Amino acid sequence: GTPREEADFVNQKLLDEFLSTRIGVRRKSDVVNANERTGADGQLYYDVAVRVRSYVDSNPLSPNPEDRQEYQEWDRTMRTTLGVSNGRLYSLRLQSRTAATDEALERASAVGKSFRAFEIEPLDE
Repeated sequence: GTPREEADFVNQKLLDEFLSTRIGVRRKSDVVNANERTGADGQLYYDVAVRVRSYVDSNPLSPNPEDRQEYQEWDRTMRTTLGVSNGRLYSLRLQSRTAATDEALERASAVGKSFRAFEIEPLDE
């Protein structure tokens, strides 16, 4: 698919994984970017970044709305690189604080670009 279609797939997968059974917890996510690139091995890869924020009520069991104040619990950016090989989808996932330093973001980008989905030979039986 397109980079945006892949980003929407990753976004929904992350929201499903971050579902909470706690009362008063809400997750919000946004696709930050989605890019298609050809790796050094000639294969197609998608690099996707999704920002996920968690909000929680200070007093979720209170019947009075004025007693419940929502605040941000955490704010993370999930970076995923997708590649296909052996008829399967492979992914490398990294996460960091959304407010990470430029140096940390450069390192995460380098790690994502180093990801390779290798072709393997099936084992003889």
